[in-house]
Formats: sequence, structure tokens, C-alpha cells
Amino acid sequence: MPALFYTRHYGPDTIRRCVSGAVKTSWAKHFPTGCPPEDAKERKAHVFVLLKHDPPQDADFRSHRDRDIWRPQPGDDPFDACKGCGLSCSATLEDARKMQALVPSLRKKLIAYGPPTPGVVRDTKGPIVGLPHMTWWIPTGSTPSGQFRMQGAT
Repeated sequence: MPALFYTRHYGPDTIRRCVSGAVKTSWAKHFPTGCPPEDAKERKAHVFVLLKHDPPQDADFRSHRDRDIWRPQPGDDPFDACKGCGLSCSATLEDARKMQALVPSLRKKLIAYGPPTPGVVRDTKGPIVGLPHMTWWIPTGSTPSGQFRMQGAT
């Protein structure tokens, strides 16, 4: 029987199963097949995210798909459906600030930083051509809000 364990880095509803040394992660049922992509990897370095609340709340870490803001449409790039299930993030504070300045709907958002765990991250195309952008896919039941701090907070 697989060993079940909890860690303080995961929400109380997140269970990770350790089977023969491999960690199996549970993704939401609405994730399309092959999402997150195989080349998405765990990231040890912090990421910067644009949030609505200070301090960060669990609601800040819900994707457009989770919030029913966006649904794939006929003719959309199939990878767009996968990106819609993840969260936009940046590798640097400078990139997060550029995104915030260039996208009108993000100008009132606040910048927070923290580790993108649990989950996986991949470089993806964002809304601004030429501006680095990443997508972070978060497993079902995870609550990363407690790991993030507001930029400028001590």
C-alpha cells in the first residue's frame, strides 16, 4: 500500500502519494489531456505573481479557468486551454512590474513573491510579445497563499 503523507507546504486537503519513489500529483478534472505539459518542471527559485489581496489569499491563486473567466473556444490553440488552467507568473520582479505597467487590467494588482510549490512551471507566451512569462500549474487542493509575501514587506 502506498505511503500517504502531508507536509506543511501543502493545504490540508492535498495528499501526495509516494509510489515506488515517484510522486503522483492530482490535477483538476477540467485540465485538458497532456496538461500540464511534460516539459513543465518544479522550480526552486521564487516567482512573482500579481494578486488582488494583501495579504495573499487562496482566491488569488485560482486560474482563469477555475474562476470561470475563460473557457476554450472552437479554433483556439489547444495549448491555450492548458495555459488557462495555470497561473501567470514572472521569474523576476522587473518582469512582473513591466507586465503590471503594460496590461491595464493588472495595474491595480499587487506584486507578491514565493516558491511555486506545489506544482510545475514552464516558460509560455504571455499577453505582451517579447516580455518573459511563465505559467504555473497548481495541483488540486493546494493552498500556496501562506508561502507568498508581498513585495516590499519584511
